[in-house]
Amino acid sequence: MLRTLKHLKERGLQGIELVISDACLGLVESVAEVYPQARWQRCVVHW
Repeated sequence: MLRTLKHLKERGLQGIELVISDACLGLVESVAEVYPQARWQRCVVHW
């Protein structure tokens, strides 16, 4: 997941403020590393 997020950032994806996903720890950690300003919220469907 980290590689995918880094690739998206390199291609110009910016302004990410909120990421909503299941509680996949790898995704949560990757978002924090690549987009440290973004907040994470657990999806209520996956709760």
